[in-house]
Amino acid sequence: MKAQTKENPYLLSKQINSSKNDKEKIKLYLRLGEYYVTKAGEEKKDLDSAAICNKEAQKLSLKTGDQLNLGKVMLLDAKIDKDKENGILLFLK
Repeated sequence: MKAQTKENPYLLSKQINSSKNDKEKIKLYLRLGEYYVTKAGEEKKDLDSAAICNKEAQKLSLKTGDQLNLGKVMLLDAKIDKDKENGILLFLK
């Protein structure tokens, strides 16, 4: 069982839209992506949302040359893939 992060997705989205700092946006996108991955009652659309957030974090990390956050992007990508795979396995049972 996964522990859900105590994040407010609406507040995080608002902070992303208002932030002018790319490094701050990366952190916010990663937090929002992590929220969707650990959300209780996670559905396919949540994993899709997590993947979108992660892709945005990846683009900004590449743009800024932020290697640490690129590593965090890779980790979140692995969590998303694992959850997608688990969802497929549950569907097949």
